Amino acid sequence: MNKDLTGANTLEAIRVVVGDNQDIAEIEARAYFYIPSKPSMDDEKILKIMREEFLSGEKLEEFVTTQETGWNVAINSKVRLHNGLFAHIPMLDLAPRKSPEALEKVVRRLSEIIKPYFGSGYILETRKSYHYLGNKIFDENRFNEFLGRSLITSIVTKMPDEIPNVHEHIADYRFIGYSLMRMGTGLRITANGDKEFLPKVIAEV
Repeated sequence: MNKDLTGANTLEAIRVVVGDNQDIAEIEARAYFYIPSKPSMDDEKILKIMREEFLSGEKLEEFVTTQETGWNVAINSKVRLHNGLFAHIPMLDLAPRKSPEALEKVVRRLSEIIKPYFGSGYILETRKSYHYLGNKIFDENRFNEFLGRSLITSIVTKMPDEIPNVHEHIADYRFIGYSLMRMGTGLRITANGDKEFLPKVIAEV
């Protein structure tokens, strides 16, 4: 069962998830400068943070406050476990524009397709859309399955034979593409540059 995190920002919610998953030994933070339609992987800065340092916050706070103007910081999905293996925290960027109807579709589709295989989680609202954060880590070898299931959350409206079917995306397919390239997902925890809205939890899955 999810904890009530209504109103929690992304970092607060991730700290709860890390705190509840005792096997996590190390977390990664990633600093990047966002340019639309351009991957930032070549310029990113990575900070590895041990579990207790992440939960206490000091090392991460220093990393955030020392970034240049316009740079944001995300927490990567990939984590190292105490046994030396790697796992992922479920994280997704979602496509629908914010509305009560869109939120209902997001919760329904993630509940039907993601939750049975990867556990429950939270929906966070951004300025225009939504993010997803799961509360149960999964093995690294299931990463492609997680992204694959996120893509089939799309809603397909069947059309007459001469007209292509309509696909309403739930997961952001560009986010999925970049996640496959870097072999990990991630969620933003800051609000700098053109990212002025700090995402907050508004629903459970």
